[in-house]
Amino acid sequence: MRAFLKARWAIGLAILCATSTASARMYQWVSPATGSTQLSGEPPSWYRSGNDGPRVLVFENGYLVDDTHIRVSPSRSRALRSAAFDELNRRRTLEAVERIAQGQARKKDKQLAAEQESSPIARTVADVDTADALPDELDAAAIARLKSIIAEFDKSTGQ
Repeated sequence: MRAFLKARWAIGLAILCATSTASARMYQWVSPATGSTQLSGEPPSWYRSGNDGPRVLVFENGYLVDDTHIRVSPSRSRALRSAAFDELNRRRTLEAVERIAQGQARKKDKQLAAEQESSPIARTVADVDTADALPDELDAAAIARLKSIIAEFDKSTGQ
């Protein structure tokens, strides 16, 4: 149960981190092959690399924050490139952690479902024919059987 709670907590934390630090950073360039404008939340591979590539405009929350057409010092260029790809790596790491936490939660849910299916109560309930599951009147044997089912349930839940 503790691992299940940790997995749920990790999912919540990953979602919180992803939504609270998510910036609306967009990279825009014109594809030389098609002539169409490309938009991406990830920097293109040539962004501030020093290699020739299409001009990249960087927008954050609707404001232009970088334009590769504007010359900057090599150290500033490296800093911009590093920041862009560090953010990309951080986001991918958070997504990977979230996928792992979701997988663990699904695994735990499956284990709980399997445990519930294999419990004596589930087997007893599955054995009961639905046509006569609730008769109008109960005889002593039916009452004794219901009491034993309730006792098994209490025993399995630790009550």
